[in-house]
Amino acid sequence: MIKTAERTSFYSHKKAARESLVRFVMKDHSLVLDAKKSLPGRGAYLLPEEVSKVLELHLYSHAFHQSVSLLEEEQIKKAYESLTK
Repeated sequence: MIKTAERTSFYSHKKAARESLVRFVMKDHSLVLDAKKSLPGRGAYLLPEEVSKVLELHLYSHAFHQSVSLLEEEQIKKAYESLTK
């Protein structure tokens, strides 16, 4: 039996397979979308349907325990939209 790595969404606290979640990382004090899920550092995961809600509520700072600027959130939104096209 093969185990799949599970991670928990920081928004809904639902568990899902790592491959099905979207990963975000703080890299050099900036929020980055980790499309390949391979960047070093503390990662935070979301279900794909939660990304827009978290952007709307400005909750990334909650996940990383540091402030996230509106500019960084806008960059995340653009990166996520380009990923889902």
